[in-house]
Amino acid sequence: MDVYQPLPPIQGQRLTFISSKPFVPTLIETCLPHIPKTTYSTRVENQQLQLFNPPKQSADKVAREAKKARRKKAQEKKRECVMGKRKAMELGVWEFDKRLAKWEIFWPVHRMWETYMADVMGFALRPEHLPAKERIEASVKAGVGAIQAKLLKADFHGCIVTVKDCKNASRIGGEGIVVHETSNTFKVVTREDELKVYPKQGTVFSFSLPLFAPSPHSRESDPRISFDLYGNQFRYRAGERAGKKFKPKETIEL
Repeated sequence: MDVYQPLPPIQGQRLTFISSKPFVPTLIETCLPHIPKTTYSTRVENQQLQLFNPPKQSADKVAREAKKARRKKAQEKKRECVMGKRKAMELGVWEFDKRLAKWEIFWPVHRMWETYMADVMGFALRPEHLPAKERIEASVKAGVGAIQAKLLKADFHGCIVTVKDCKNASRIGGEGIVVHETSNTFKVVTREDELKVYPKQGTVFSFSLPLFAPSPHSRESDPRISFDLYGNQFRYRAGERAGKKFKPKETIEL
């Protein structure tokens, strides 16, 4: 039976629908008499029927809504007095006072960085009597993978970096404490109390870490592990480096 055909004419009768005889079941019984009466109570009653397909949102509308949400979020930050990157640059927040470019000032920062890295890496305290060199080298090589993964997420402010290789030969051998890291540069303070900026692109840096956390038994002659940092693969901010890879080369210095 065609359910979409016009309803049969009603011969001079006016239909009256009451709560005991609602419209839908009455219509089904009248137009579809071959369907059992239980069909309405089991399949239709108290069910939500979708009479037409809902319209799909266009790609332009979705993009407009996303843009509106971003604008709203930016306005909320502005109301909360959160300073953005552009505003910080305009106010000179990242400008470094060259009068503070003193190795003595940032040496304690480097010592704090070593303590921070020992905590990040989970290095143990230095034992009173060091094990044999072969045992130290074996333990380091076994844990290089874990060290590399943690280094990727570490903060390098306070690290002493040395330029090992560079397209600009005049920069090779340069050394300094990192006072500001950006996506493409290391800003360092040298031993000569100078502020220099080393680009990461085309440059290979090296830095070292003590193998033991600071302790009363620590000495300057304690073994250290050295890494080569390839600037081309490290041109990211600290928060963006978690999923990146960089190639370490470890050596043991006793």
